[in-house]
Amino acid sequence: MWKGEPPRETEKSLPTQISSPGIASGSVASTATQKDLSLNNCQTENAWEKAGDYIGEPTSTDGDLTTCPFLSSKHNWRIAVKDAVARVETFLHAHGVYPECMLCPSGVGFAEHVPAEKHLRALYERLPPGVSIRDLAAGLWQEWLVPGGAIRFNHLHGQIQLCRGRPSGGINPASKALRAPDMPAERL
Repeated sequence: MWKGEPPRETEKSLPTQISSPGIASGSVASTATQKDLSLNNCQTENAWEKAGDYIGEPTSTDGDLTTCPFLSSKHNWRIAVKDAVARVETFLHAHGVYPECMLCPSGVGFAEHVPAEKHLRALYERLPPGVSIRDLAAGLWQEWLVPGGAIRFNHLHGQIQLCRGRPSGGINPASKALRAPDMPAERL
């Protein structure tokens, strides 16, 4: 039985949503809840729409990696990102796509790989000290085409976006986008 005052919380809880609108790349439609992903939930065709919140929040608007509590340890990273990547992988598997990580050459098993230390190390290599997280996030979207649309995941802030139809501007070639096996190649 515990006697006396309960111990004080020494760790800050990880934020679940970012309040700084400048972190996301491109235009994003309305706020989404953390439900199952579906292209049917997209309100606009051929445009990216938010389908998941950011995994955390920098402590300053133009902060670098040192201002992101979710990047401060492998434990914090795993807790922050695991649900988002599981949602992405479940969605992609339902469409016949088995994602590989764009940052890690042999990073398969997306939902197991991305929360792991190996992936976090690969991400750190792309986050130079003193450079704004907002600026770095734009280059860390990984995108996949699926029948009827596309999905993308940001390896830095963990946001998920969906697009019903073909994304305007096409798919980012740096993301190593994969198509579902039953999709014609000209769709890429």
